[in-house]
Amino acid sequence: ADLFTAVMKRRSDAGFARVTTLVQSAEPIDRVLGDYAIELFLPFVNQDLLRLLRTIINASEMFPDVGRAFWTIGPVRAHEMLADLVRDRMAKGELRQDDPSEAAHLFLAMCSGRFWYRTLVDIRPRVTKAEVDTYARRVVESFLRIYATTPLRT
Repeated sequence: ADLFTAVMKRRSDAGFARVTTLVQSAEPIDRVLGDYAIELFLPFVNQDLLRLLRTIINASEMFPDVGRAFWTIGPVRAHEMLADLVRDRMAKGELRQDDPSEAAHLFLAMCSGRFWYRTLVDIRPRVTKAEVDTYARRVVESFLRIYATTPLRT
C-alpha cells in the first residue's frame, strides 16, 4: 500500500501543480474551467495514467488502503480545489451563489461521465485529444449555463 501511495502521490503532485496555477489565475472562468477539464481528462488519453488507475482499482479490493489513498490524493483533492475556485468566483460575482461543493461535484461528474467506462474497460477506439477538447468545451458551456451570472460569449 505504501508503494502505491508513493506512486500516486508523485503522479498527482505534478498534475495538481498545473491545476493549482490554473485555479489561482485571473483568467476568465470559461478558460479556467476549460483548462481544468482538460487536466481532468488526462487519464482518458494517457495510457500510462490509465494503466495506473486500473491497477489501483484492481488492488483496492485486496488492499482497501490503496483505494482510500487514491480517493484522498486524487478525487477529493480535485474536488476541494474546484470547490475553492467556484467559491472564489461566486464571491467575485462571476458565478451565481449556490453551494460551491455541489457545483464542483456537478462539474466533475459532467467531466467524467462521457469517457469513464469506455476508457476503464479499454473500448476502442481510444479517446482522442480532439474528443477531449470538444467535450471539455461542452461541459464548460453547460456548467456556465447553470452558474454564470452573465450570458455566455459565443
